[in-house]
Amino acid sequence: MHRESLFAAFVGLGLGAGLALLFAPESGRHLRGRIAHRARGQARRLKHQAEEIQESAANLVEQGKEQALKQRDGIVNAVEAGKRAYLKTV
Repeated sequence: MHRESLFAAFVGLGLGAGLALLFAPESGRHLRGRIAHRARGQARRLKHQAEEIQESAANLVEQGKEQALKQRDGIVNAVEAGKRAYLKTV
């Protein structure tokens, strides 16, 4: 039984390979060229997206710095106001 299954698998493999060659829409060289062309296009798009993400990240970092400085200034002002209020009561 094992030999028959193995034989059937090889016959199916051979038929499939033969049909693939008969119905292949283009040559291997042409197909590889198309794949390479699409891969280059995808690489360009990914590079562009990476640059946009990098720019967005830099903007977010800058906004975070600005917010941190504003918070620091607010805390400094609150502490100073507290000191002044304390000194008025003493």
